[in-house]
Amino acid sequence: MAKGNRIWHLLSGGFFTLNRLQDTHAQKKRKQKYRRSNLSQWMGQANNPDALTFHAAGVSVRQLLRIANFGDEMMGFAKDVVDPVIGLCDHRGYTKSWPHTEAAKAGFVSHLDIAGASNPVEVYSPRNLTVSNGDICQSGSWVIFNTSLNKTLLAGRVIEIIQVVESLEARLGKCSFVVVAPSISSEPDDHYWMPHLELLPPTSWLTLEASDIKCTVNVQHNCAKHSCTLGTEIAIIEERENTGQSYMGVLHKVPEDLILNTAQMRDAVHITPFHPRMPQFNREEVITRAALLEINDRKKRQAKQADLAAAKNAGAAATKKTKPKPTTRLQKVSTQVRSLMSARC
Repeated sequence: MAKGNRIWHLLSGGFFTLNRLQDTHAQKKRKQKYRRSNLSQWMGQANNPDALTFHAAGVSVRQLLRIANFGDEMMGFAKDVVDPVIGLCDHRGYTKSWPHTEAAKAGFVSHLDIAGASNPVEVYSPRNLTVSNGDICQSGSWVIFNTSLNKTLLAGRVIEIIQVVESLEARLGKCSFVVVAPSISSEPDDHYWMPHLELLPPTSWLTLEASDIKCTVNVQHNCAKHSCTLGTEIAIIEERENTGQSYMGVLHKVPEDLILNTAQMRDAVHITPFHPRMPQFNREEVITRAALLEINDRKKRQAKQADLAAAKNAGAAATKKTKPKPTTRLQKVSTQVRSLMSARC
């Protein structure tokens, strides 16, 4: 794996240093007083000035990777990164009047209710939406967002993506607004040490612009608290067809009990404000308890060593009692003489 990473780094145009410390021929050719003028005083004392120079693979080497898309297909190099178009949406489906949207059916009131008092406004409900960091969110996705009036980051769930028919946003292929249900972040769970999330009712829902949504986040069910078990069979779909196979899924109890996964490393700058505060401990108490644990552990080790030594001594004593005394040379000669005399008689 490490060697593969070096190759990937080299061919993708990464920089590296030449290691000639073991090259005695190069060391002899190099002048003893050679020092680069642009080095710091500390770096200027290096025995190998070549090790302080960074190099990269030439342009011709990197151009070889473009033949038949070798770099993209075989090496997995990323293609040219294009800035995401914030607000871009697709799979908008068929038109519907605002009162027939999922948000309106749930009781959410927006500015479209006022604009379409006499004639309901026609809208689309796109499936996908590109947000600020390039993530693709859908209805039901959990996101981190803020508004122009409130800069505090909040977590919420996307209820529906709305694109008004014949609006400027529709001509650009963007959404008009997003209906989001904010959530309240409560005390962290004792098991996961991650905050609980509680969705607010439709009267507190918000209409946001796509640029207000910073990123998507991962939300998990609190399975440890409710002792969720495997209990539902989920079909395996491949190439949009049912394979006839299935696997056991988790049967969640109290599905609305959710926690925010603050261990997510991606978009950590937006998730950090949701991290629970670590409890403050008394320094002297921590030192005292640590010292007490060390003393108790040392006593246990000493007692264990004493038991082993006692068992070893007891075994040695028992072996000494049962072992017969070695026969001396004089005893062997006396035994042979007695045998000869008894044979003559």
